[in-house]
Amino acid sequence: MSLLRSKNRTNLLEDRYIILVAISPINPKYFCNMKNLYFIIIAFVLFSCNRKEIQITNNSGTKVGNFAALELGDYLNKIVRNRQFSIVDSNPEADIQFILSEQAEKLGFENIPTKKESYKIIQNKDKLFLISPDERGLLNASYAHLEKLGYGFYISGDVVPKPKKWSGYDGWELEDAPLTGDRFLFNWHNFLSGCTGWNLEDWQKWIDQANKMRYNGIMVHAYGNNPMFSFEYLGKKKLTGYLNNTASGRDWGNQHVSDVRRMVGGEIFDEPVYGAKASFASEENKEKEATALMQQVFQYAEERGTKVIFALDFDTWMSNPRNIIEKLPKEAVFELIGGHLTPNPDHPEGYKYYKQVVKSLVEMYPQIDQLSVWHRRPSETGSLGTIWMSFDYKTFPESWKTEYKQKLKEHPKILNDQKALGTFAYGKLIAAIQKARDEIKPELAISSGSWRLDYIPYADAMYPKDVPLLPLDWEVGFDTPESKEILANAGKNREIYPIIWAHHDDHRYIGRPYTPWEKLSNMLEERNAKGFGIIHWTTHPLDLYFTSSARQVWEKTANEPLQKTVENYVTTNFGGDTEKLTDYFYQWITSGPMFGRETSDHFVDLGSQNLGHKLESWEKMKEEADKRLKILDEISSVNANTYLQYQKAMEEFYISFFDNQNLFQEAFELARNSEIEKARGVLVKATPDETIQKYVDAIKRIGFTPGEKAIVFSMNTRWKVDFINLKQRLGMEPVRFKFAPTQHDSLAQSPGHFTYFIDEEKEWWYSKGEKELGISVATNGVIPLKNVRDSWIEITSPIEIPLKTMHNFNLSVGKYRLELILANENSEMEIQVIENGVNISTQSGKKIALESKGNNLSIKIIPKSGKLLLAGLVILPDDITR
Repeated sequence: MSLLRSKNRTNLLEDRYIILVAISPINPKYFCNMKNLYFIIIAFVLFSCNRKEIQITNNSGTKVGNFAALELGDYLNKIVRNRQFSIVDSNPEADIQFILSEQAEKLGFENIPTKKESYKIIQNKDKLFLISPDERGLLNASYAHLEKLGYGFYISGDVVPKPKKWSGYDGWELEDAPLTGDRFLFNWHNFLSGCTGWNLEDWQKWIDQANKMRYNGIMVHAYGNNPMFSFEYLGKKKLTGYLNNTASGRDWGNQHVSDVRRMVGGEIFDEPVYGAKASFASEENKEKEATALMQQVFQYAEERGTKVIFALDFDTWMSNPRNIIEKLPKEAVFELIGGHLTPNPDHPEGYKYYKQVVKSLVEMYPQIDQLSVWHRRPSETGSLGTIWMSFDYKTFPESWKTEYKQKLKEHPKILNDQKALGTFAYGKLIAAIQKARDEIKPELAISSGSWRLDYIPYADAMYPKDVPLLPLDWEVGFDTPESKEILANAGKNREIYPIIWAHHDDHRYIGRPYTPWEKLSNMLEERNAKGFGIIHWTTHPLDLYFTSSARQVWEKTANEPLQKTVENYVTTNFGGDTEKLTDYFYQWITSGPMFGRETSDHFVDLGSQNLGHKLESWEKMKEEADKRLKILDEISSVNANTYLQYQKAMEEFYISFFDNQNLFQEAFELARNSEIEKARGVLVKATPDETIQKYVDAIKRIGFTPGEKAIVFSMNTRWKVDFINLKQRLGMEPVRFKFAPTQHDSLAQSPGHFTYFIDEEKEWWYSKGEKELGISVATNGVIPLKNVRDSWIEITSPIEIPLKTMHNFNLSVGKYRLELILANENSEMEIQVIENGVNISTQSGKKIALESKGNNLSIKIIPKSGKLLLAGLVILPDDITR
């Protein structure tokens, strides 16, 4: 999807169509007159003949060279009115020629490019030559050529310049070369707002835009439960989980909702469930469809000369399938803390297991250029279940103990701690993966990566020397002296590819991206880095981060100052009012807001921030947004430009979000201190629905990316519901429970916990199913469930149900009414109201009076005759107007 801010989208076919319409009367009978039709044909032919042909050929004999020529011709034909660019077979007389450096040397060219991926574009007599020592450089040359003509290439799309007449190539000479090696984009499979929510066309666009910005690789990570990789061994198949969508999958705080169309902003969705097509696969086909998608993705990348790095977990219990490992001889298996099993890579049978993993991966994805053997940190042994980093010295075989002691002697600065034990053991696993690689696909590179930088000295000491390290700069401290020292020291011994962050999933997810690092090329050189990656999930609005980072690592734009990058961005995108717009976008990229997270049940941590460096206050971020809005209000072109209208509307969304978050925070603290009446007085002013709708309306102006659609879902199910829950705690909002099936993923990491049903009146219900209640749930078969009575629990014996808010808080002190919603209206029952385990009243009927003293309340439902089909219940505060 191209950016809607593109200056002009007219293509050649549209030009021709416009001419025909201009000379043709609207009356269709005109076309029946042969004389008139004759003149139309003549006009069309004259127009076509006036567009002289310019031939483009790939004389390099390379596959990517062919693609580079096609790209150049296609993009030139979009903007040149008086020429037709045609792709022809290899032809030494063609007007524009792609050739390799060795060919250029034979033709007598001097100062030809020799560095990997470098290029030179030069006019020779009446021809233009695009020269590079390799096919990837030819593609770089193609896009550089187009940028010189006014194109803008960004992670979120293209900016197309206005059509123009062809003026030739007089005086043309361009050349450039990268200052660092691999430069890759890393999208992480877990959030619906990232690549997990992408279909093939979204993956393809991501690859295309990365190439256009002259990144040369992509990286994808798979947790142990991801259905994109499974394998069979010893007659057993590795179990997998689900790709997140709005009704399935639970990875990393993914909640579920019955029908996204009923959410705030739900008008942007066409179906009740939102997600990638592959996420809708049946249980039997989930691996097949996820695998088929990624095979097409990696093949698309390979055809464009784009490197593919696949990061795969080997350390978690989800990555070590017990059903397979139990088939190995006991002496070939380690039993680690928590009873988890993992194969011993030094045992022949354990090695065969790892060889099968590598063999299955290579057969499934032959396009992979590098396998990164991924792992967690020792401190993350809880919910993430990393078993390799929890190795006990007592578990080591005797040969390992001897070698481990020797490693510590050779590296006296390495502490004898859990990181040392874990990385030593993991080094053994990596060595087994390398050995399997040598036997299966020798050209496959093997690397390893993890979070933060403090593990690097340990990994450098313990891993095989030819294994590159890909550390994620989780703390965003790439500029600190400590990180410089750690990376530079390791970079003396092995290849290092640090991965920097465009935004952060734990605390700075939406708003602007991080401010790009200054003098990035110098920073990489000082840290002995061979290249770098950028981790991200969404693609918009991160353009300036990717653009600045890309430009800084090429010779002609080395360490380009951010101010210069912003100036170019504004000129390419908007043309006029460049000084004021440059001031605005520079302020936005350096001091704009960053907030929100995707890695828990909450969009904003309740209470204080749990992870990451401290956020600016909501008041401060609002103050800055107000200042930027004033800049936009002074620019006359804002109202005439769709993208600038979007930018202004987003500033208004930020302000609304900050206002409401401030109200929530104040009310939350008051409630925590039992100042209920004051909390009610504050929270009654909150309008989170209005905030979410502002976000939706802003992005409607330019068109939603899949990630932004998923953020609408995320803010509804992880931010709006916090307001609902707090109102329920304060007795300002009914508590609504619906008894319906809920989906859970036993292999999910840090899973989301909640399932919501939204009724026709847009009221939110917390759905409880078998997992939550311990009792089976039935439905009327309607998908999606449309009404509360469409599903129920069947009660034939007494059952106790807690009476709490949707997020499991006690009700505040006060009087309430409990209403039971039955699917079979004639049922009779007895209701016992229980407080702190003691029966305080017994009532009958569907409406029950309650009084909460702030303690644990529940009801015991005792059916009196036959089956009782309970569809839901509502707890209403007596004074619901508060």
